[in-house]
Amino acid sequence: MTTSIKCRAQRVVGFLLLSMLVSGCEAVRDYSVTHKVWSYEEWRHFAGPAPSPHLAIFEVANGNDILVQYDEISDTSGRIRRRAFLLYRNLERVQEKKRPEFVKPALLNGVKPIQLQDSPSSTADPHPTPALYAVTARGGREFTLYRAGAAEGPYELPDYLKSNSTAARVLLTPLAVAADSVMVGLVASVLGAYMLAKANYGSAH
Repeated sequence: MTTSIKCRAQRVVGFLLLSMLVSGCEAVRDYSVTHKVWSYEEWRHFAGPAPSPHLAIFEVANGNDILVQYDEISDTSGRIRRRAFLLYRNLERVQEKKRPEFVKPALLNGVKPIQLQDSPSSTADPHPTPALYAVTARGGREFTLYRAGAAEGPYELPDYLKSNSTAARVLLTPLAVAADSVMVGLVASVLGAYMLAKANYGSAH
């Protein structure tokens, strides 16, 4: 009877170990405390255009860039903050969902306001078409520039990762690594006990 119970126990343990080995790296990743620390989405905070961003754009004095002003909102506090950045200088960063290099509009002298419209100007429009104007979309969260009748864009307002709680993750990583080491040690102990029991059972027969 005792031998039968030992055999069944060995089969159960063997099945569990085999399942762990078959599941491979994906299971290790899912159960890893370190992985959970660095992939926990609740610690990621974003900033983006406010529901009513009050977009305003200007041509800088030398004409080689566009100053964009808008209201930004934080997903954590809900605080609205007026932001300004240079469009062409930060184009790649905005497209990659990175924080642009914000500027203080007061430091930029001689900027000229660019007219905002809901739709492109028509040749049938009796009013003269500005040489440079912008057409807004998505409630002012996106705009297209029209320069001498040619469209440029569309350009989206920045929507970026504000905080990844990196400091907290770094502080917790040693504890997470220690927990993972304990888990690996337990698995190794179970595996060793299984192999030892199997060897003893084999020698007894």
